[in-house]
Amino acid sequence: MFTRDSHQRRTDDRAGPIETVIAQETTLQGNLRSAHSIRIMGSVEGDIESRGRAKIEKGGGVQGNITAADVIVNGALEGHIEAAGQVELGPESRMAGNIKAAKIAIAEGSFFQGDIKMFRGDDRPVSFVEKRTSNSPAV
Repeated sequence: MFTRDSHQRRTDDRAGPIETVIAQETTLQGNLRSAHSIRIMGSVEGDIESRGRAKIEKGGGVQGNITAADVIVNGALEGHIEAAGQVELGPESRMAGNIKAAKIAIAEGSFFQGDIKMFRGDDRPVSFVEKRTSNSPAV
């Protein structure tokens, strides 16, 4: 059963009540830092640091690196991402750069060019036990 715990909710739903917004048709040249979530609907030419979520909306773009708790890309990013939590690349996203994150989700239809490094708290690979038998159909 799902709970409303923040660890079970979508990354997009975890933004706090305070959010910095770079509106459509707005260009920011320079680095952006915030203790709260950041939403990019326009364009940013510079690095972004957020202790909350950083989200690039469809039509928005960033030329620079993003460091945040969670990152969602639905627009364009030319730069690297480092996220303590999850990175999501939406179906119309375009990204050229490397990703380092604990979790990653890449939607069908997105474009990604770069390397991905996933980590856990102790940076060791996770082992698992295969539950399918040889007679089970592959999904």
